Amino acid sequence: MLSIFFTAFEVVSVVIALVGLAALGLGFVRVMAARRSAGWPQVDGTVLTSTVAGVAAAWKAQVTYRYKVGDKDLRGTSIALEDFESDRATAEALAARFPKGAPVKVFYEPADPSLSVLQPGAYGASAFLPSVGLGLLVLGCTLFAIAYRLAG
Repeated sequence: MLSIFFTAFEVVSVVIALVGLAALGLGFVRVMAARRSAGWPQVDGTVLTSTVAGVAAAWKAQVTYRYKVGDKDLRGTSIALEDFESDRATAEALAARFPKGAPVKVFYEPADPSLSVLQPGAYGASAFLPSVGLGLLVLGCTLFAIAYRLAG
């Protein structure tokens, strides 16, 4: 009976480690994409709307802007490639940086100009997913080692 528990415990620890590894890998890919955005070309744009939306502790600045690449008129909504919800004051401060009607620099992906941001590069939010992934990977490996040692 005890060996069944440790076997299940070992399986759960391996699953946790694999989820962590997947999150770490996906996070790394997203951080690298965010870092590449710092080299994207830029064009002039104009803020169309700037609001804050959310409830309780999950608030987010929502900005819509227009820009032109070649002969294409485009609209964007991404402030950064990795933006997360925050507290209301932080979201309001971010939205205030992009008031309606303000001119902005828009950075766009050359291969797909419809993909754009106002703040290129990797920021603190970019580290969230890789950090969680690393934590889960370490937790899963630690739990597996404990289960393996206790199983004898």
